[in-house]
Amino acid sequence: MSAKLFGAVAVLGVMALTATAQSSDDTSKPESYLFIETADRATLSEGTMTLHGVSPGVPVFADRPYRHAGQISRADFLKAWSSGQDSFEADPPNVAITGQSEGKQVVLIAEIKQPKADGDWVSYEVNILEGSEFSELNSPVMVIDDNIIQDILCWPYC
Repeated sequence: MSAKLFGAVAVLGVMALTATAQSSDDTSKPESYLFIETADRATLSEGTMTLHGVSPGVPVFADRPYRHAGQISRADFLKAWSSGQDSFEADPPNVAITGQSEGKQVVLIAEIKQPKADGDWVSYEVNILEGSEFSELNSPVMVIDDNIIQDILCWPYC
């Protein structure tokens, strides 16, 4: 199993174990989405985490009962970051980050804000809430907490 796939499975497993129970047919709440960032490597220095070797798209999936999945462009992701009353800019998201550092699996929970992107890298200001700091992670996977984006983007309906 590749390191990125293993990391994604580990993060999603942690999220599944800690998620609040919700009826699988409760559609009274708005559809919310989780976002996934993968990269070749991540560096952390002076409160800034930079993901190197990211793709131009950001995988996204909806919580149940909606279960939509797909990918949005990084430009749309950054637009959604700062748009709307409950934007990530107004309420920075928590993230689960996993990867390999010095041959050991690292898993941590953090809050991220102030995204900046250029080419194949993206950086965030990061506040680690649980877990240990690292200087470099190989094959990092970051799952970003949910956000309601249907008023901002037409995905998955456009």
